Amino acid sequence: MALRRTAANAVNEEVFESFSMFHLAGLKDFSFMKKCQNVKDLRARLLVTGVGAGAGQCLWANEFEIGAVCAALGIVCLIIDNQAKETGNRFVRVGEGSEDGRKERFVILQRSRREHYDLVLSQGEETLGVFTKEELSDSARKLWQL
Repeated sequence: MALRRTAANAVNEEVFESFSMFHLAGLKDFSFMKKCQNVKDLRARLLVTGVGAGAGQCLWANEFEIGAVCAALGIVCLIIDNQAKETGNRFVRVGEGSEDGRKERFVILQRSRREHYDLVLSQGEETLGVFTKEELSDSARKLWQL
């Protein structure tokens, strides 16, 4: 629930307007906006969980929600999107990382189906889930153009 609350608290008028525009443009991922009349409604909608309402009634992570969590944690998510239709869209970066001059920290997520994400862990001497740029392989840095 903390992740949902973090995303909901990041909603402002600009986010509401963008989501409304996407809905009016017919993007099906934003059909939930038909019940949202204002920022407060959208925040409430983001808080709905599958446990409480059923998996088909809650919102799954999208770029906005992932970005809000990244901003709160000061990380960058590197996403392997196995659902991307074009191979050029398979490696996505979300988040800006630390704003206080600290080294960027990266988390790798694999989107496997719908909006389900799995954390990718290293398989070296030490198991890592959070990486500095130097800890990422050359191929990873190339794929995400880091």
